[in-house]
Amino acid sequence: MDVFSLPFLFFFLPVTGLVFCLVPRRFRVFVLFVASAFFYAMKSPAGLGVMAASVGMDYLLARPIFLYGKGSRWGKAAVTAGAVKNILLFICLSSVSQLDLIEMPLGVTVYCFTSLGYLVDLYNGETDPITSGYDYGVFCCFFGKLYVGPIVSANQFRGQLQRLRPSLSLMGQGFVWLCHGLAKKVILADGVLALGEEFKNIPYQEKTVTAVWLLVICYLFSTYYTLSGFSDMARGVGALFGMELPENFHYPLQADSVTDFFSRFNISANRFVRKYVYGALSAEDNGPLSTTLNILLITILMGLWYGVNINYLTWGGVLGIFIVLETLYGEKFFQPLPPFFRRLYTFVAVVFSFAIYSSDSISQALFYLKTMVGLGTSRLWDNQVLYLLTSNWLLLALCAVFCSGFISRQGKRLQARWLLLSQLGSLAVNLCLFIAVLAFL
Repeated sequence: MDVFSLPFLFFFLPVTGLVFCLVPRRFRVFVLFVASAFFYAMKSPAGLGVMAASVGMDYLLARPIFLYGKGSRWGKAAVTAGAVKNILLFICLSSVSQLDLIEMPLGVTVYCFTSLGYLVDLYNGETDPITSGYDYGVFCCFFGKLYVGPIVSANQFRGQLQRLRPSLSLMGQGFVWLCHGLAKKVILADGVLALGEEFKNIPYQEKTVTAVWLLVICYLFSTYYTLSGFSDMARGVGALFGMELPENFHYPLQADSVTDFFSRFNISANRFVRKYVYGALSAEDNGPLSTTLNILLITILMGLWYGVNINYLTWGGVLGIFIVLETLYGEKFFQPLPPFFRRLYTFVAVVFSFAIYSSDSISQALFYLKTMVGLGTSRLWDNQVLYLLTSNWLLLALCAVFCSGFISRQGKRLQARWLLLSQLGSLAVNLCLFIAVLAFL
């Protein structure tokens, strides 16, 4: 059972919502706790044991951290133990899954780093302890956000658990977010991934410049719509139960610099790395060398966020190099450029970086990069590429339009002028979108 499956949409979610609404308010967190555990058990019984052990250990470690406080020997030992345990668990499971020995358990990144952030905040005196085990379980492992987050802090989440009273307006917005997330994942991401596989399956000696460009763009669209789709679904499911989760992706492909792209792409993970790694190291930008090292540290760690893989690490490093250049020389060379050229440069830079992200190895990434600039082949396109392009132009056009924010801007303009008409139109469009998603499922 997945959040984009029919059993989830027509059995698990309605039943959980019904029980949630019928029980007294003091039992609502318990309902979400049981539902999250059941959802995870349906996905991976063994993974549920790992998650319970990891989160349970952190819940126990929080007590000595709070009792002894910052600077104490026992407080330091407890927060260090929590940090080492969570980081090693993520690294070990990610590394083993890369070897195809096991499948990466769902939500490891989310619950490990959500819990770690809480322990650090508690040690620094930035939050109060979460005394209820049910509250802590939902905070770390709420089923809606297990896929890619967003990563939330205790201060962001705990207050919402104490007043779980969903309003009709929030539930309506939640349905819209859920529909949009489902459409991104089921229609756009899965469709463009299948097209990318078609380009990838073209034999190496037959790959043209256009084929590789389209291959990488397809994987870029697929990654963006998968991650942002899961994030929208998390916001939607949370809103149905009265929780407001933060936006995690804000049209990153409309950025006018790589720095801007990086800040819009997986916002909560970016904030986590900046606060708990960059801040913990007390890194300061004292000159070009210090700035370069600090930026590369953040971007490489963000690459490793998606898995312990040399390609992800290199992808983060490449983005870091662009960000360093923009930081050091952007005011002189980049800012004077017209907005169109800044966005074009950003898109090309991001596509080149995703040639590394989407490859199976560094050697394959180098082949893609060489072919994209015309080295090693004299052919720009061939009949096979033209056939795939003309057969799937509508899918690619939809991907380009919906990542631009154009539809959102026009919707806001319509709402400002004709509120009732825009609301009726939104209802009709989202119902049609939901029906389309069900057809694809």
